Formats: sequence, structure tokens, C-alpha cells
Amino acid sequence: MTVDNPVTGSPLVVSLAKSDSGLAIGAQAFLLSTNSVTIPVGQTYSAAFDITGQTSGSAALIARATGYGQSTTPVQVGTPQLSVPTTLPLFVGQAPLSISAIAEDQTGASRVVAAPLAVSQTVSDPAVAAADSATRTMAAAQYYTTFAFRGLKSGSVNAIFTAPGYKADTMVVAVDTAQLSFGSVPTTVGPNQSAQVYVGLPFTNDLAVVVTLSTSPAGVLGVPSTITIPARAGTVYFNVTGLAAGTAHINGTAPIARSGASTDIVVGPPKLQLSLSSGTVVAQKTTLTVYAEDSLGAFRNVTTPLTVTLVSSDPTNTVFDSATIRIPVGNYYAQTGITFNQAGGFVKRTSDPRTYFYTAANKHNDYMRDYEVEKTSMVSGIPFIGNLQDRAMTELMTNELGIEPIYDRSKEHLGRTDSMVIMTRRMMLKAAQALGDEGKAPANVDNVELDMVR
Repeated sequence: MTVDNPVTGSPLVVSLAKSDSGLAIGAQAFLLSTNSVTIPVGQTYSAAFDITGQTSGSAALIARATGYGQSTTPVQVGTPQLSVPTTLPLFVGQAPLSISAIAEDQTGASRVVAAPLAVSQTVSDPAVAAADSATRTMAAAQYYTTFAFRGLKSGSVNAIFTAPGYKADTMVVAVDTAQLSFGSVPTTVGPNQSAQVYVGLPFTNDLAVVVTLSTSPAGVLGVPSTITIPARAGTVYFNVTGLAAGTAHINGTAPIARSGASTDIVVGPPKLQLSLSSGTVVAQKTTLTVYAEDSLGAFRNVTTPLTVTLVSSDPTNTVFDSATIRIPVGNYYAQTGITFNQAGGFVKRTSDPRTYFYTAANKHNDYMRDYEVEKTSMVSGIPFIGNLQDRAMTELMTNELGIEPIYDRSKEHLGRTDSMVIMTRRMMLKAAQALGDEGKAPANVDNVELDMVR
């Protein structure tokens, strides 16, 4: 009950009445939980009270309070109804799904029940779908109760919900058979390499599901003959193994699902990848890691022990802790220690001082660029050793006489991000002009500390 303005002075007592109060109790349209309510000082509303429908019909609710005009509102009591979802899609073998049966008035508004209400359901064909209970009780002061349904075989049935004094409602339960599907399927694996694939259902399965696996054509891929999707899991992972070069796919069947097939998997030539830990220093041991990869460069666990023999193009200056290492079953890498006794692989020294620190990979042999490696595994075919790749991009491109041609700067197209280049050139030109015209040396000639500024 509400008023327009906060109550002042003392609490406001509002009396409640009904227009049909002169009739016998059993004939009155509705009942009130109280005959009066109180609106506290400073408030504009009272505590809530209950109206309970009793007999179909209508009557007015009347409110009176000292100093206030009387207020009335009509109350229409009609036949209540149950409401359930229109349809419920299910799969055979799916974990039970719950739906709510809701108590509503004749207009479709949810209403709590004044007393416990027994709600019953029946299905037109129990062989297709079934509920966990034939009857549920909606507790007093609640407006719903729940039923859980499971699909048993493909088909469609009606589930009819009833309750004493309520209009019934019907829900269509549509049961289908799902299809198995495969995920995380690799594009390729190598012989004696494995990858993890999963097979699954598009729902949470109620009980464990046994899936039978095979491959087509046979002999290219290896998979377990059967695997089990645990109850309430929906999916299960398994290993697929490359057996022989070719292309094949995986097939799966299960008693409660339609058969499914994976995308094609190519079994191609495997390869090894070497990796050195960063910061390799002369005469200090570092870690060398050898990875087993498929033809596309993805790491793959091996299914049989893989023995790897290590050799160096410069055996005099390379020491392995072990020249033979083994990648164990179920792993994709192995490691050993390696020590280099000379940095960078330098050319043999001659009387020419330039050979003292001249690497074997240099601009005269295209930095030993390996086009096959570039094609299959690296963006650049230049070995990833020290700063060799950086040098290849920045080393002066001198001619055979050691002369570096002066680049024609008029062909440049400098932009906003080249502002530091522009500023530096201007400073150098200004310093050169000052030295030539005024005999003024650059500031760092007399103050060598400026040489430390970057």
C-alpha cells in the first residue's frame, strides 16, 4: 500500500476490506492475509501483504485511512494454469535435462502457490523419452517445480503437465541421434610420430560411451581400436600415430551416435630442429636441444626411441657432451651440452689483419644462406649464430676493392619515423661546414666525455 508523500506525525494505519465481504467465506473471490497495514513515519509504503485467489470471479479491494480518500482496485480471480517450455530437444544418451513447470495466473504472470501443489506429467510414448518423476510437489510460497527428462530413442513425444484446478500444458520432447566428431586433428605427422586427437559428442553423455575407431585407408595411421568417453565428459583424447607415408582419416562409431570421420591427415617426412640457448659464449658450455618435428615444423612426440647423432662442420672447435642422444618414447626433444672453442667460425688467419675476425659466413658467400632450410623451416636461410643475420642486413656492401660506393641520397624517401636520421645528418653537415668555414672543431674533440653520450 502506498501514499503520495512521506507519512508525518505518527504511523498511518490503513484498513483493508473487500467488496464481497458480505458473502459466505467460501463464496468470496479472494482472501486477505491481514485486515490492516501500517505505513511508518517518513515512508510512503507499507509492508507487503498477500491476496489469495479462492473462487473464480471478481471483487474490489478497498483501502481506508484517517485523513485520506478511499482507494479501490479490482481483483479478477480466474482459472490458474501451468506453463512449461514449448519444446525440449534431446539426444539419445544425453545426461538428463531439467525444465521448470511454472504456476501462472490466467494472464500468464507467475504466481506463488498458497498451499503445496502436486504437479504430474505423462509422456505419450515412454520408450522415446522419460522424466525422472511422474509427480513433483510445488512447495507453498513457491511458483515452480522441476522435472528432468532423458532421451531414449529417436522420435518425438508429448509431455503433458497437470495439477488440480489448473489448466494443463504440453511440451514436445524431440529426441535425435547425435553424430560423433573429431577435433584437434593434425594436418600432418611423421612416421613413428604421434599427435593427440579428441572424439566427442555434442552433449554431455549420461553414461560412459565406447567408441570404435578405424582408419581409411588402413596402414597409414595407427589409432586405438576402442576408446571410452567417460560419463558426463562429452569428449576423450587419444593418440594418432603415423605408420607409413600417405593420406588417411579416422573413422568412429558408437552405439548411441551416428558414425563420424576426421579430416585427412598426411603422413610425411619428419625432420629434426636444433636450438641453442641464447648467450652462447666461447669455452662455456651451453645447452643444445634437438626437437622432433613433422614436415610442417610442429613438435611431435615419438612412438619409438629416436637416436640422434650429432656432428659439427668444425669438429676441432666443437665439443659435445654426447655425440649421440636419444629422444625417449612420448617425448619430442632431447638435450645435451655443447662447447665452442672459437667464436663464430672464423676464416683462417693470414697476414691480412682483416682475417683476424672475419667469419667463415660472410658477404662473399652470401652468409652461407641455405635455401632448403629457408624453404622448409626458417624465414631466413642464414644460420642463427651470434649476430650473423644482423650483419647480413647491415654489413657494408663494398666492392672487390673494398670501396663502399656513396649512396645517392636523392633517391631516398624519408618519412616521419626517420626524423632522427634527418637530425643527425644536419648536425654532421653543420659541424663539417663550421670546421671548413670557421676552423671550429666539433665539441667532442676537446670534450671526450661527449663521446659517451648516445
